[in-house]
Amino acid sequence: NLAGAFCLFYLERTAQTRYSDERHMRLRAMLDSLTGVLNRGAATDHLERIWSHARREGKPVALMMIDIDHFKGLNDKLGHLAGDRALTHVADVLTQTVRRPLDAIGRYGGDEFIAMWYDPDPHWFDEMLAGLQAHVAAIEGIGTDAKLALSISGGALMLRPEREQEFREFMGELDQRLQAAKRQGRKTILFKNLSA
Repeated sequence: NLAGAFCLFYLERTAQTRYSDERHMRLRAMLDSLTGVLNRGAATDHLERIWSHARREGKPVALMMIDIDHFKGLNDKLGHLAGDRALTHVADVLTQTVRRPLDAIGRYGGDEFIAMWYDPDPHWFDEMLAGLQAHVAAIEGIGTDAKLALSISGGALMLRPEREQEFREFMGELDQRLQAAKRQGRKTILFKNLSA
């Protein structure tokens, strides 16, 4: 009996360890190794799930795509460690805006991030966007050159997904808003509320 109990304990412990290890590996595969936010594939999958949920429930979502202004210049002048620090700082700032389990932030590629908030309060979202630049600029130790001050450009939308609309349809519009923000001198997020 004692040997049997020991074997059962050992088998259960091994199964728990294997499950924990596999779960940890799955989570690591979903995260961007530098910033700790979702990687592009995981972010896209998660955002599509949020979108589908909002469409079913008739709730609004807010979408945002941003990138770091003059990121290549920062990397070229101060090196990749400074660039990495800028990326992790922006990811941390964006992560602080996540308020609910369905909200998500992901690194979309290079210095580009994507985010979605489920059923956000419009007033809160306006205030969050208004304060985002100041939080991004509040990084220390990146450099003293005014041309390399950390800022972001982006596009944002708030809308209620319709039954026939897919999440990917709005990626192009977000990207257009991001490009327009850059053409307007950067350091801005162009936002349009379509949810009313």
